[in-house]
Amino acid sequence: MKQSDLIREIARRTGESACTISSRGFNLLSMDIPQADEDRAPLVVDWDIAQASRHIPPGLYTPLIPEIY
Repeated sequence: MKQSDLIREIARRTGESACTISSRGFNLLSMDIPQADEDRAPLVVDWDIAQASRHIPPGLYTPLIPEIY
């Protein structure tokens, strides 16, 4: 399928003009999925590490479950 075929088909099904559909940026997706860069960190947050790196002065934080010693 060509880009022009995609635009015409979307325009036909939505009732919009081909110009409107084209201006909204519809594109064909390729089946080639780019590989993740090895040197980039994943887009996730480890909340245990994030919490451990925060300094909370004593007395400002009360745990929900008191620690038992």
